Order: sequence, then C-alpha cells, then structure tokens
Amino acid sequence: MPWDVVVVGAGVAGLSAAMQASRLGLSCLVLEKLVPGGGACLAKQVENYPGYESIDGWTLTRKFEAAALEAGAEIREEAEVLRVIHAEGKVSVATGDEELTARAVIIASGTREKPLGVPGERRLKGTGVHYCAPCAGYSYRNKRVAVVGSSLMAVENALFLSEIASEVTLIFEEERLRAERPLLERLAEAQNVALLPNARVIAFSGEERLAGVELSVAGERRTLDVEGAFIYAGRVPNSELVDVEKDEEGYILVDCDMQTSARGIFACGGVVRRNARIASSAGEGTVAALSAAEYLGL
Repeated sequence: MPWDVVVVGAGVAGLSAAMQASRLGLSCLVLEKLVPGGGACLAKQVENYPGYESIDGWTLTRKFEAAALEAGAEIREEAEVLRVIHAEGKVSVATGDEELTARAVIIASGTREKPLGVPGERRLKGTGVHYCAPCAGYSYRNKRVAVVGSSLMAVENALFLSEIASEVTLIFEEERLRAERPLLERLAEAQNVALLPNARVIAFSGEERLAGVELSVAGERRTLDVEGAFIYAGRVPNSELVDVEKDEEGYILVDCDMQTSARGIFACGGVVRRNARIASSAGEGTVAALSAAEYLGL
C-alpha cells in the first residue's frame, strides 16, 4: 500500500508537515538524509521563534521531532532521497535502497552551503576552511578565525565563535550586515570581533592547513592571518531531486498552498525561499500538509 504522504527532509518544515498530516489521519513517512532537525538543530540560541524568549536549536527541534512522532508519523534517518518521480498521475520517491509510492509528496529538503569558488577553498576544506561553526569551531579555541558573509547566519556564527576563538574577523563585501537588531547590538559589544566591510575573499592560502585569507579591500590586496575560516556566503536549494518549475537560483516555485507545478507534489521551507526562518518554515510545513490533505480529498 502506498503512503498517503511522504515528506522529504526532517528539518523544521518537514517535521511540521509530518505532524499536521499525521494529526489529520494520513499515513506519513519522513525520509531524512542525516538526523532530524536540519540546520536549525545547530543553532546555539534561537530568539525569534514565538513562544520562547530563548531556546537552543537542538532542544527546539527535538520538540518538533517528538510532536511528529507522537502524532503518528514514521521517521527514517540516513535515508537519502535521490529522486521524486511524477508520472501518469502517480508519485514515487527513490532512495538508495528502495522506491516508495505515495499519494502525495512534500519536499522539505532545505538547502546546503554555497562555496565561494576561490582558489584554495576546496583543497583546504576541513583543514581550516569550514561551513559549520558549531561542527568545527571548538577546534579553534584561543585561535584567530575569520567568518565570511553578511547574512544572519554569518553574524550568529561570528558571535558563537567569539566565545571560543581569541579573535574573530567578520568579512563581508557589502557596507552593512543583514541581521536582526538584537544580534547587531550583541556583535557591537563583543570585544574580540572585528568587522571588515567592503572586502572580498579572493583565495585561501596554506599548504596542508589554512594559513591565511587573501582579500581585496577597496581595490587593494591584503592577507589576513587566521587559522580557521567559516564561510556563510549563501545557500543553494536542494531541489535537483524533483523536476518541477524553479526560479533562476533553483528554488522551487509554489503557490500560496505550497503546491508546485506538479499535482500532488508540495514544497516548503528553505527549498522554496532564500530568507527562510524557523517560524516561516514551520508555518509553510503546516500549510503544505493541509493542502496535501485537501488534494487527497480530506
């Protein structure tokens, strides 16, 4: 028997969709490549989710997971979805081990890191160049590090690293950072964080390990001596697995009901918008599940 709903991805959007679909009485399977929670589970402090003044990402996403399981959803970890196929009015989901049939599919596959694409980046990945401060940051206690990017994630992780590293330099090409006011105020108070605006990374130097970041600042070349660099230069949507309409950056196009261009396939969260937040992803996951239920005749 096919599942009523298969959810691809167990981040905030996927878990919210699974909880709502299951509460409506639909059989629901969630397939997750890694562990439930997505990128949100790595957040040290979440202050913009209604109902909590402050909560760490791991605790918050465990609540999402528990709610989905309690409602009756099944979650399979280490289940990477390779392809979602829509043909002859049927939807199937292919993993590395099996092909599942579903009456409806909700794509909540999120995003991945966007590399800078500069010399030395790929060669030094994991030996000084990183994309996840909570994953690798503790290796740089009392050392000098750089964070690259102007986004909310860049600011959050610069603050995270400021409690570990001796010095943090936040490098960004724009004149201003794009983050919420409370975070900017906290950043201004951090004694060991330096801002370097109007600066572009042109290369990473070092042989076996990172030795420095080569920069172009106001047209002049300079080297920043650091032992670690954490890149937050943007995100790339994980949308290659499904053939539906997308924008020029690869984000899946949906209507207000989270319906894609293929009937029976819905999408929500980071894979549909570049400015996704935990609250927006939770709401979109709920809408996607309600829309899937309506599509199935409930």
